[in-house]
Amino acid sequence: MALILTGQTPDPVQVWSIALPSGGTLTVTATYRAQQLGWYLDMSWDGQTPPWVCTGVRLVSSPNLLRQYRNQLGFGLGCVMVDGSDPSSQTSFVDGTCTLILLDASDVAAFEAAFYPGNP
Repeated sequence: MALILTGQTPDPVQVWSIALPSGGTLTVTATYRAQQLGWYLDMSWDGQTPPWVCTGVRLVSSPNLLRQYRNQLGFGLGCVMVDGSDPSSQTSFVDGTCTLILLDASDVAAFEAAFYPGNP
């Protein structure tokens, strides 16, 4: 069941620790880069050994930013913007224009079946 992530601030560097229902913790460091007008994410998940790490991911409007890792992870991360654009403001999280959604394995599977039927 998808979970809307809350607790973000307008600070240009934020660290979020998200306890995953499937186990482990996803740690996300979000950094706003004014020169790029965007947010960048560094993520690590301690649910496997060695921990899964992904750095420098630009936050864009996407049903699952982590789709390319769908066979490695039991979760996904969606980013929804009210106007369909990408988050470009330092206040995108707190002004209500950007919503981050944690997807569980069933959400990821449903997304794959709906948009990529027959894909392994």
